[in-house]
Amino acid sequence: PRADFFDKLNEEFHFDLDPCADAENAKCKEYFTKEENGLLKDWGGRRVFCNPPYGRKTTGEWIRKCYEEAKKPGTVVVALIPARTDTRFFHDYIYHKAEIRFIKGRLKFGGCKDAAPFPSMVVIFGKEKEHEETEGYLTVSGDEQIQHKIKNMLLSANKRVYLSMSAKNLKKFIPEISQ
Repeated sequence: PRADFFDKLNEEFHFDLDPCADAENAKCKEYFTKEENGLLKDWGGRRVFCNPPYGRKTTGEWIRKCYEEAKKPGTVVVALIPARTDTRFFHDYIYHKAEIRFIKGRLKFGGCKDAAPFPSMVVIFGKEKEHEETEGYLTVSGDEQIQHKIKNMLLSANKRVYLSMSAKNLKKFIPEISQ
């Protein structure tokens, strides 16, 4: 989508992962390329912007992944997809299971002069979890995504967060805690 459309969503959600991108079109500092296959990666504890490849089968695979990943603690997934309310994936993973924002008019993507030949919608998975009054538990192992997971857990927890991590990893994270 055009930068101004993404920027408005980013102001609201503060994205930190784009799971289906490349170096030219990535919307976040961290992204997964087609070769890395974001469908096989862990998005847990992240704030994800997903503009998946469009296709009869592929869109459904990505939406199922968005739905499943958003069940993880501290995870919110926002998907920009064609507004296809007649599809199985819409009824299995979106309708009555996520927030839906239909886009008025047709979006222009990138530097294209013409608008998309289909209507679009923004689907928000996991947003309802952000305001639950629950205690959060998070076990962190390894270096990958530590800061993102902890930061998002702290942002989404209303009571307490219990962390279990090595002293080595805690030392890496201490500067982030003060923010």
